[in-house]
Amino acid sequence: MLAPPPGSINCQDWAGGQAAGGIAAYTIGFAGPATARLTAATAVPVANVATLAAGAEYFVAQFTINHAKTVGSGACAGCAEPVCIVFNSLNVVTLSNVANQLLMQGANGTNSQFVHWQGAAVQNLHLSCPSPFRPCELLYTCTLASTPTRGSTWGAVKALYR
Repeated sequence: MLAPPPGSINCQDWAGGQAAGGIAAYTIGFAGPATARLTAATAVPVANVATLAAGAEYFVAQFTINHAKTVGSGACAGCAEPVCIVFNSLNVVTLSNVANQLLMQGANGTNSQFVHWQGAAVQNLHLSCPSPFRPCELLYTCTLASTPTRGSTWGAVKALYR
């Protein structure tokens, strides 16, 4: 979806309803086993280019992951596996290329660019910039979150089975 959902009040539509675009590529195994990369783009006609205000939040796109075949008969293998999804970067390009901006951080603090599935947790999060000739990458590991523990007496444990 390239326009804000109905009733959205927090993010302005930077494109004024004139955005066009979509998914450009989906690469399985991009960063190793059990990884994938989704690349998408949105743009407006030159006549609709807008000046964006610093500090404002703008809506760019919405991606919906369908949960069909995640449980029951015909369920996909791996649907119960922990998954971390990261919004890695947004490249804002201008007409003159002078004010281009590559945004690579969550707007609301550490981990705000992640969503989690099936109890996943992000660990070892860091930005890697190997050289000025290669783009920086957000590196992390996605693992099953630890289960919190609590102390119990033997009597409390026995009471569970009575």
